[in-house]
Amino acid sequence: AAEVGVKIIVPYRTSYEGFHDDMHDIDSKAMQKISDTYAEFIKWTKCETLHLCVDSEDIDWEIKTILDFIAKKE
Repeated sequence: AAEVGVKIIVPYRTSYEGFHDDMHDIDSKAMQKISDTYAEFIKWTKCETLHLCVDSEDIDWEIKTILDFIAKKE
């Protein structure tokens, strides 16, 4: 995948305290484990990745950051 220029975007939060997803029955502990697993994945993948903190919930900034990442040529 890295050979063809795959780019992976991994959004995360610095804390999942109080998080709960009623639809999927996922609590903050499970969400943190998922986030940690993605962080480990980023360490070993050869694909270009963007580890994007979404704590601010500033969608305009997030979209601009993502579009800049996608447009960047390596």
